[in-house]
Amino acid sequence: MLISPPGQIGVAVFGLSTAPVVLGVQGMPCLLWPQPDLLVLVAAWQPFTLPIPAAARPVRLFTQAVTWFGPGSLVTSPGWWVEAM
Repeated sequence: MLISPPGQIGVAVFGLSTAPVVLGVQGMPCLLWPQPDLLVLVAAWQPFTLPIPAAARPVRLFTQAVTWFGPGSLVTSPGWWVEAM
């Protein structure tokens, strides 16, 4: 999953369920789809891999990227779910 353009702060959000949250107050608000159980700061334009131990499988994770472009400016990526078998 590629997170954010160079020079921007990107966060990968992972959750075990969905709990939609509206982000942003200026302009067009964004919808954060997964419940934010795990937040991982990710370097710009770097693929991110989340290792899941065999003992924790099967599991379904909901994931989405959030990029911060400055005060009051958050942008979310499309949401995804991933199943690890």
